[in-house]
Amino acid sequence: MNYEIVKYNPIYTDQVCELEKEIWTPDPAVNKSYLQWKYFDNPYAASPKIYLALREGKVVAVRCMYEMKWQLGNNGDGFTALCAGDAVIHPDHRNKAVYPALTKFLMNDLHELGYRYLFSFSAGPATLLYSLAIGWKSIGRIRTMSKESDPRTAVRKLMSDHKMSRLIKNTKAADFLRRAVNKFGRRKALDYRKKLPAHIRVEENPMPREMAALAGKLVKDNKLVLTRDEKFYKWRYGNPLSKYVFLYWYDKEMKGFLVAQTSKYKNDYMENFNIIELEGVSSAIRMNLLKSAVSLLDSRSITIWSNMLDVNCRKFLSLNGFIESKSTSSAAEYTPTVLVTVTKGPAKVIEYRGTNLLDMNNWDLKMMYSDAL
Repeated sequence: MNYEIVKYNPIYTDQVCELEKEIWTPDPAVNKSYLQWKYFDNPYAASPKIYLALREGKVVAVRCMYEMKWQLGNNGDGFTALCAGDAVIHPDHRNKAVYPALTKFLMNDLHELGYRYLFSFSAGPATLLYSLAIGWKSIGRIRTMSKESDPRTAVRKLMSDHKMSRLIKNTKAADFLRRAVNKFGRRKALDYRKKLPAHIRVEENPMPREMAALAGKLVKDNKLVLTRDEKFYKWRYGNPLSKYVFLYWYDKEMKGFLVAQTSKYKNDYMENFNIIELEGVSSAIRMNLLKSAVSLLDSRSITIWSNMLDVNCRKFLSLNGFIESKSTSSAAEYTPTVLVTVTKGPAKVIEYRGTNLLDMNNWDLKMMYSDAL
């Protein structure tokens, strides 16, 4: 089939939001708010980087990139890199060469616009395999620690999985799973009155100025890290598809914070949480925040990237029912993976100021880098 590849135009907004139902929400109005937040309200984006494949004038595929500012240690200059965002192909047009055409157009356009580095933190299994096949480089699989102590969480996660939902739709198995979920009712809201250590405050909103000030002080030397300034925090935690819970450690001023996320429009909302950011001026404060989060979230499912934790925190989680993911033996076995490429390549070595971007040891990785959260 022949496809017309074009850059985003507002006339296609409704079609984009309709196609993105597969990975966003069933509600077009919510999808429009997410599109606006992610690709238009982004404080680092001069313009949305959204690319479309058209067939007879209709949108059949979408590939999105969004801009983020990065820095190496405390180097004040930093640089802009584009992160891979939402990619969807209409089922009738899969395996028909639309994705390669879309990718080629995207790469050429971004190179002409002056962009060099592309990162990906949330590639699904199919996108991961295709990206590796066309020259993206993996810096390594992300190891996670997680616990699922409540069987209802596992059932809801199964029901929220898009592929599984399609497989069991209108079957007796689907009815059985729904009854299993509804029998116990939905999880109650978090109990913010729960007794926590004296210095811990729990809030539902970010504190951009204080968070940015603390994050800036804790940047690790010679590590690649996302620039988290005040305008970033004002934007990042406005994601309309997620609910966030913020734990702040205060002693006259903020000395630590933890952010937990749950997806609003999935069946495991308020059941499944990800600890996506954990910062503190000392190991003791980070541990204090982590213990408080585990206590507050109680028996809910919790996941965190292991590389965000020091030895003591990993030991604490292990002793409290968390299991660390194991390394996989092949690309077909999916785990979170960081991918890197350049717009003009492929390149065997990808560097920024002499630092190898393909070496995971040169990154200060955080779960909040994933746009899926």
